[in-house]
Amino acid sequence: MTQENVFSLRNILENKQLTLKELEELIPILNIMTKKIRSNVLSLNALASYQRGNKDKIKKIQNDVNSTIQRWKDHISRLGGYPQGLWKVEFLWDGKKLYWEFPNSYVTLEQGQVFPTKTNEHIN
Repeated sequence: MTQENVFSLRNILENKQLTLKELEELIPILNIMTKKIRSNVLSLNALASYQRGNKDKIKKIQNDVNSTIQRWKDHISRLGGYPQGLWKVEFLWDGKKLYWEFPNSYVTLEQGQVFPTKTNEHIN
């Protein structure tokens, strides 16, 4: 991460309003982070499914799943987003609500239309 990116992330944290450039830079980070954390959650869920009858082990795994998801939500909040569900995030930009959902490489407006950015020009 370059010094400029670190400064951008600090700006996001301070005012929770993204510039279009910051949003474009953030999407790949969101995808990488979410892919890793989602993979952990899926692995834990698979492990839990093999623990039939072992309630204590299942409860521990469920707690691990919940804390992993909470860690994802905390990361999202620190990056200026507002978690809206599992792997779905709302961002504020210029008075508009934009949504990103894993594994998309683009954001959408409230009405579901793809919001044009440099990273998704090929979609429009």
